[in-house]
Formats: sequence, C-alpha cells, structure tokens
Amino acid sequence: MRKNLIAVAASVIVTVGLPVTLGTPPGSAAAPEAPAGTPATIPALQEWTPATGAFTLRADPRVVVAHEDADALGAEAHLLATDLARMTTTTPSVATGAVPRPGDVVLSLDPDPTLGTEGYRLDVGDTFAITAPTTTGAFYGGRSLIQLMRQGTTVPAGAATDQPRYPDRGLMVDAGRRYFPPSFYHRQIRQMAYLKLNLLHLHLSDDAGLGVESTRHPESVAPQHLTKDEIRDIVELAQQHHIRVMPEIDMPGHMTGILRSHPELQLRNAFGQPQASRLDVTSPSARAFARDLIDELLPLFPDAEWHIGADEYMPAYEYPLHPALATYARKKFGLFSNGKDAVHDFVNEMAAHLRANGRAPRIWNDDAGGGFAVRLDPRIVVEWWTDFTPLSGLIPPSPQRLLDRGHRVLNNGWWPTYYAARGLPAPDFNQAYDKWRVHDFYGTLYYNSTIQAPPQSVRPDEPDNLGSKLAIWSDGPVMTDQQILDGSLIGLRVVAQKTWKSPSPAGYDRFVAIATAIGDAPGTAED
Repeated sequence: MRKNLIAVAASVIVTVGLPVTLGTPPGSAAAPEAPAGTPATIPALQEWTPATGAFTLRADPRVVVAHEDADALGAEAHLLATDLARMTTTTPSVATGAVPRPGDVVLSLDPDPTLGTEGYRLDVGDTFAITAPTTTGAFYGGRSLIQLMRQGTTVPAGAATDQPRYPDRGLMVDAGRRYFPPSFYHRQIRQMAYLKLNLLHLHLSDDAGLGVESTRHPESVAPQHLTKDEIRDIVELAQQHHIRVMPEIDMPGHMTGILRSHPELQLRNAFGQPQASRLDVTSPSARAFARDLIDELLPLFPDAEWHIGADEYMPAYEYPLHPALATYARKKFGLFSNGKDAVHDFVNEMAAHLRANGRAPRIWNDDAGGGFAVRLDPRIVVEWWTDFTPLSGLIPPSPQRLLDRGHRVLNNGWWPTYYAARGLPAPDFNQAYDKWRVHDFYGTLYYNSTIQAPPQSVRPDEPDNLGSKLAIWSDGPVMTDQQILDGSLIGLRVVAQKTWKSPSPAGYDRFVAIATAIGDAPGTAED
C-alpha cells in the first residue's frame, strides 16, 4: 500500500472509464459551522449555550474533587493540575472535598447515559466545572480547559455538552521500515491526547524486520528497534492519556525482514524460487512461526485489538505462478477453491488465535476479496485504504460491500489520511478540511487536486464505520523526526475535528488560527 501507484491508477481511470474530475471540484455538503461566540477548541465543542459573566482562572487555582470521586478522579485531577501549570503561569493544586472558590476547577463524575463513554459537560461561571460519566470524559473536559487557558485565563460563561461521533480517532506510525526513538512516541501521545484522539496504531514490522525486541526470534528483529521496556513505557504513558496502543505485525505479506533468516518459511513459486516477503501459508511450520511471533508480544499490548495486516500478499496475476496455494486450498476446501482461499484461511486462523487470546483482529482491505470457498470472518474489522491496487486484489471490496458482509470498517483512505507515503505528496489539509468527511472513502484513484475519482461513501450515520486515523508511513521522502512531527500535526488536528464531527470553525484559515492559539500539547517540550 505504500507504493507509487499513481501512474497506474491514472491509466486505469482512462482505460475503464471511471468518473474523474480534473482540478478541484466543488466540495460535498459542508459540515455545520460553530456558532459565533463558542469558545475555540480542537475539536470544536458539540454544543455551547452562552450565559452572563465569565470565568477567570485564579493565580492559585485548585482542582476540586469530591470525596466520593477521589479514588476514580485523583490521578486525573493531579494530571490536570500538572498540565495547567505547564500551560499557564498559575500554580494549581488538588483539593479533595473542599468548597470551590471562584476561579477554581471542579472535577466530578455523574452517570449520564446520554454522554456515552467519552462525553462530558462544562458549566462555566464563577468556577469551571467538568462533569462526566467516566474518567475518560473527565480527562477530555480537562483538555478543553487547557486549550482555553492557553488562549487566555478568562472564558465567557456558558454551558457545553461534548462527545465524539466516532469511537476510533487516531494515528498510525510505520515502525517497521524506520526506527523512531521513544521520545517521538511520547510527543505524539501528548499531541493526540490534547486533541482527544484515542488510538495509536503501531505498524511494527516490514522491510527492516520487527521494530520491537524479540527474545524468541532475535534473528527477525530490525537492527534499530524499540526494547520491550520502551514499549511498556509507551503503553503506560498512552493509558495515562486515555489512548489505546494497537500493535500490527503484518502477515503473511510484507515479511521480508522477519523472514530474512527463514528461507524455509518463505513461499516458493512454480520454479522453486523463494519469495522473500511472503510467508508460506500452506506450511504448518510457517503458521506456527506466525503464531509464535504474536504470542511473544501479546503481553506487551493489553489493548483489546490486534492488527494482522494481511495486505499486498500477491498481485492477482501471480497466483498461477504459485500453484501450491491453489493445491492447498483445493485439498482443504474442494475443487472450486483458489489460491486466495488459502490466504483467507491463514487470516481466519490468525484471527481465531487472537480471539482465543482475548484480542479482536483487524486487517487492511486490499486483499479482502478474491476468494471463492473461504470468506473472511465477518468479526474482523477491515481498515479501508484503497479502491485500486495492482499489488493485491486489483479492485478491492468497497466499504459498503464490507459492511454488507458483516464487517465493521475504518476509513484510512489514501487521501487524505496517508502522510509521507512513497509517491504521495503531503495531503492538502486545506482541501481536506473543507471537503473530506469520515463517511467518504477516497482511495488511490483520488490524487489530491490532479486526478480525482469520487469517493466510495457509506451512510453518515453508519454505526459500523468506526472512524479514521492519520497514517505516517516511512517509505516516502527523507525527513527528520522533527520534520515529521511538525508536518503531521495539522493532519492530526484535521482528523481530530473530522472524527469528533462537531460544528466546525468556519474556514480553514480560522481552523489554523485556533490551532496556533492552542499550541502544542502540555509536556511536549519535555519529550
């Protein structure tokens, strides 16, 4: 998926007569705009009702927590106080069971089912009161407070109700082709949390090998990699900031680095030649090896989900050159099965293994079609990135087709969520802010403002569309870590706004102005 597909895509558009727009077409229906006078945050508040007066943060503010909420909210209160100190000139403290003073912050829990698991209320007056049904909602209310205080310690009085539209809002980092130090992830976690993003996807394997330490298979580890202790620190920091860390070991394709020392596990073609990147899914030993890779790393990642990858195993035209796949499938599933059925069987086996270990599986979409006898388990979440690729299934299933098969989907479309990928310039986030919606899936056949095929859309209220995330790939232009951090930040902000799906600030210039005003997340200067 990180290849230069654009020339091929353009040829296909012309050849098969797909709809295409040259230049920049009018955007689809714009999202509602935030009413004038709404306090500015990213993402914007869902609802705001103004009142008379204002809140002014004291020079010595307290984060006040009731006795009955102290166990649940104590850590949140201390983190909020620490981050307020970082972002203002005040000296906050935490007070349990105290009577709030004007200029104090009040943090409390209230089981309001209308706010879901991530929502919160703000009541802004003499005090700044944050009420939520969960600690996550309380944390997000605190992020809104910090963003507002970054713009000035006085906020107009009023009331807000705020919660996200989509459950998955995040960032993917390709750690399988490039090493990033722990400080890179720590900074990204803080920036994500500041924007109420909640999913960090680590693509931990690719050309270089495993991007994390392995004691069972050290021969498969990339020369530069994260240690297990560094992973534990990343996961701990993410959990403190209400972010899930979902790992991906890409298989059965994209395994060049992992299989470099294991030619016996590589698929061979009809001439007996090993295929460096492809695990032999017909081999019991190869399947056992894949399970062993997963099993060693499972304890490092307590998240409920695990990404198998399952992309770009083989172009459709190459299957006849690898007859072992079809032979395996026909022996197991009958005469009318094909080589892709062998691949789907492998994916289903890994998915079942993950579920047996308490993890829900995910895959990419490009190899989700093409089988005859074996359907992918519909419980697998499919992350959709492309509508066309010559590197696997030429025309992969659409998001709607995947939904119809029972899968949940996530929009990780080539445009505008791919950042720093090979052959792809940085997305035009100005255009994305004005045009893109999370229920519009743009793949390879859309290429910024040069060639634009229409999206493959699903209903705006589709409950099985989980959301979106920015994807930082490591096979594109050579950039420093700092350039990637700086260049991707506006993309994170756009993804945060779009996946929260609240009334948006009017116009990209206004959005950028708010981004400038709220600045970087608290603690990033220390990473």
